[in-house]
Amino acid sequence: MLVSCLAALALSGNAQNAAPFNHAKLNSAVGTSGSAFPAAGRMQPYNLKLDTPAVGTAGTTFTYIPLADTSALCLDGSQYGIFVCAASPDQWTLNIQGGGWCYDEPDCLGRAGTALGSSKTWPAEAAKMGCDPSGTMSYVNLYYCDGASFTGYREQPWPVPGTNSTLMFRGIRNLDASLDFLIAKYNINKASLLVLTGGSAGGLSTFLHLDHVAARLPGVRVVGEPVCGFFLDHPQAYGNASYSDQMQYVYNMQNSTGSLSTACQSALAPQSWKCIMAPHAAPFINTPWFALQSRFDHWQLSEILFLPCMQAQNYGPPFKPSQCAGTPQDADIEAYGPAFMEQFRPLMTGSKNGVFLDACIIHGSTNSSIDGANNYEAFQLWLQGSTAHSTWWTYKCDGSDSTGPCDPSPICAPFP
Repeated sequence: MLVSCLAALALSGNAQNAAPFNHAKLNSAVGTSGSAFPAAGRMQPYNLKLDTPAVGTAGTTFTYIPLADTSALCLDGSQYGIFVCAASPDQWTLNIQGGGWCYDEPDCLGRAGTALGSSKTWPAEAAKMGCDPSGTMSYVNLYYCDGASFTGYREQPWPVPGTNSTLMFRGIRNLDASLDFLIAKYNINKASLLVLTGGSAGGLSTFLHLDHVAARLPGVRVVGEPVCGFFLDHPQAYGNASYSDQMQYVYNMQNSTGSLSTACQSALAPQSWKCIMAPHAAPFINTPWFALQSRFDHWQLSEILFLPCMQAQNYGPPFKPSQCAGTPQDADIEAYGPAFMEQFRPLMTGSKNGVFLDACIIHGSTNSSIDGANNYEAFQLWLQGSTAHSTWWTYKCDGSDSTGPCDPSPICAPFP
């Protein structure tokens, strides 16, 4: 099934196993007519809303719940809230919205005036989310309004240089207040299964907070499913500002140190800021995860490698004819696959974790199959503990897991 962090995204189905897991149906829209979250620049490309696979016969929708904890705040100081579809109390999905990051104070101030930095427009969104209360899994949609993948915390308002404005950095408090509420109201600490998932910046959030969520829910089987959240620590091929440098500023500006792995930060000191990046954080994660990822992620080619030809390409169909063909940028794209594997391959050991790793130019996960299974089926096999296939599913090009791109699916951007 297609899992696009920018276009229609679907992981719905009914698993036939002892502990059936029903995915949410995830849809995202960027700057489209009627979209709840119009794009706020190229650096915030992923906007997610969550629907269950089927709407109840009475047209039941999600419930928007403003949290009573007054310390849980968005960038603009508005109160944080969550969206809940309560079905089975035994199995839960916590879905973390994506939406990029704000890399400095002026960037965050601009974001604070949007639904990615303020909750003021959120209540109306619940009516757009179909909820099936008879389903086998309950869903929580954790909207994103802190700009740092739920990592920051500063008690006092943070000034924006050159203005009279201030910002609230409370990302980790928003996550913890959500868990506090769900434990008190819905007893999620008594569930048998909780899947923490999210795409893009929400995929990074899944990597960063998976152990923390598991520690808050002892006795619950917690697993992670990060989607397109493994952003490389990689220099630009073109341009000046580095994504890694930008994330270092985010870490320091938002005071993210208290929310990230202490083991990671201790091991990487004095470069502890790198623990806000998936390649450095993932080796320290103890809770099982199964990632859906492309080694030729469209957003990374555009905004980390900074290739002009990828910046000019649509994120989803209808695609433009390739503007990379016949240029040196073709070689840059091909080289990104081995660079990705250099940072990801060290994680591909044992069977606790897993991946569905494709060779499609997409910010998400392809609908193509690997060894006869799509991404949803591969995840289900991993969740069930099946030994019929390795937990590491990799789309190969000419027999290699580093070459490509080579996925011919129409949902992949054209190459060459």
